[in-house]
Amino acid sequence: GLKVPGDICEFGVAQGATSKLLASEIMSLTERNFWLFDSFEGLPAPSKEDRLIHDIFKLGTMDKYQGTMASPETEVLGKLASVNFPRQRIKVKKGWVKDAIKSGELPEQVAFAYVDFDFYDPIKDALAFLDTRMPAGGRIVVDDYGFFSEGAQLAVDQFVAAAGDR
Repeated sequence: GLKVPGDICEFGVAQGATSKLLASEIMSLTERNFWLFDSFEGLPAPSKEDRLIHDIFKLGTMDKYQGTMASPETEVLGKLASVNFPRQRIKVKKGWVKDAIKSGELPEQVAFAYVDFDFYDPIKDALAFLDTRMPAGGRIVVDDYGFFSEGAQLAVDQFVAAAGDR
């Protein structure tokens, strides 16, 4: 179990498969809130740091991925309802992460975060936000490290280097 205070966050929920898994794992173990950060508009425009490693949809160039992987908010909420996760513990932060982390209700502390934003800029933004909210002993899992876009690994490597011994 999680031994540090804070809520659970998922950054990049897509269709909600990982959300459903996380919700079913934490539902009976804790009363923590489950925060879902997503644009629900698909991937943003890639930055210069995002170079294609694996052309997963065979689109040819990274630019063509903008807007792909979009899923409606209702789809993920339906998956969470299917495992009877309490709706009052779900906090949806809709929008691009750089904006979502600056306004409205936000988790005070984060014990665990799953980051699946694929691209450099949103991963960098999510990690910077988590750095201000995560107590020692908290955990972050970043999907796509070394896969799809070079930007995911670059953002993580830069974050880890800057964190030093923390």
